[in-house]
Amino acid sequence: MLYEVEEDNLNYMLPSPSKLMQAQGSDPDVFKQIVYLCNPGPDKYDGNWKAIKIHLETVTGKNLNHADASGMMGKLFFTEQALTTLKEEVSLKEFFENPNFGEFVEVFYDNNGKPVKGFFFNPAITLESQDIAVDTMEDQYANTLSATPRIHDFPVMLFKTMKNITTVYCTQIFKDTFENSNLTGLIFKETGHQIEGSSTPKLS
Repeated sequence: MLYEVEEDNLNYMLPSPSKLMQAQGSDPDVFKQIVYLCNPGPDKYDGNWKAIKIHLETVTGKNLNHADASGMMGKLFFTEQALTTLKEEVSLKEFFENPNFGEFVEVFYDNNGKPVKGFFFNPAITLESQDIAVDTMEDQYANTLSATPRIHDFPVMLFKTMKNITTVYCTQIFKDTFENSNLTGLIFKETGHQIEGSSTPKLS
């Protein structure tokens, strides 16, 4: 089963793209990195990355805690501990450590007055790049994914579609590992679709 990955914005703080843009200052390198973080595309960052500060905020006005993971503009955010926990699953460790499947960039955020390390992950694989037909359709809740069945046991566990580029999708393994590890911050919405066929992804 494929799932749409959503952030739990009612119960946890989220990375704020608007505050990122407001805080960029005059440093052109920092500005370039912020533009990358706010761009939902699958392309990798072109240059040397230096960890920058991100800002977490609530959409409810309530005093909420930060989560183990969240989302922002087609990327997933993980705390350092959450990422370590997820990598205890061998298949996820292999996925995360394969640069063809995506890119991590380091950031830091404030936690009770102390800077804490975190990471954004930008999935590099889209279903279109795998020659999979993709349609997006509106329902009463959100855009959902409709994929022509083609790939079975697909090793790419986090991916996007160019037609719905701000959304990250995942496979059953990622969802199960995240939930079984009791991590917080992400909600998984069933798309109602599976992908069956070849197990080898096409890489650019």
